[in-house]
Amino acid sequence: NIKMALYKHSSEQKKIESIKKRVLTDFYDLIQKSISDYADYSDEDLKDTLLDIFSKRLEEELPSFDARMAELGLDYEKDDIEDIFEAYLNYLSDLLLSVGIRSKTDYDENGYRIEFLNCPWKEEAEKKPMFCLNCLATINHSLKWTDIEARMDRKNTIAEGNPVCIFKLY
Repeated sequence: NIKMALYKHSSEQKKIESIKKRVLTDFYDLIQKSISDYADYSDEDLKDTLLDIFSKRLEEELPSFDARMAELGLDYEKDDIEDIFEAYLNYLSDLLLSVGIRSKTDYDENGYRIEFLNCPWKEEAEKKPMFCLNCLATINHSLKWTDIEARMDRKNTIAEGNPVCIFKLY
């Protein structure tokens, strides 16, 4: 049993490393291609374009929230919005953990606060802050899957020297 557990842990670590490397490679390829295609864009236009590209990529590669809803027996029409949102927060936490990001969620009178406790790409993001758009797109796009009307703001990032990345959902 111990050998099996160690093998499973080792396999999961290799999978996480593979995903992190693929994200890095895709990001750098995308940036190189985008620089020539979008040379006349402003920084804000480029950011919006990259967010859109990352979002489309996520749609293709991430496990669907609808599948999670079905797995939990939840229905948008019949179930309480709080239950659906809790399912989303658990889904997001699992999704982030699958790429090596530990997260924590808190709630206060101002909404939900999602903290990323680590960044698997910290060195890359410190050099190229646009890299943080990957996580921003993940939360933004996956939130849209819930059909819950909510607003999301990024408050700070590890790449900017903060101890955690913080996102607020209102």
